[in-house]
Amino acid sequence: YDIESKKKKKITRKGKYVSPGLSSDGSKIAAIYNDPNLEHQIHIFDTKGIKIDQINVPMNYYPCYPKFIENDQKIAY
Repeated sequence: YDIESKKKKKITRKGKYVSPGLSSDGSKIAAIYNDPNLEHQIHIFDTKGIKIDQINVPMNYYPCYPKFIENDQKIAY
């Protein structure tokens, strides 16, 4: 959501994402993705919706609220 223009922008239509987290400069978004096999991942997107990276989460572990840390070089979850 752009506060100045008051317009919404959909980043992606592929998959179901929850708990988005923004990098400090607003250039990246990390969100939790649950695939159909219930394997959890964290996908990292640029602001145009292009997936630039993913983190595979260990089995039986559910990530919560991904957050960029250490100058946006790491993600805590």
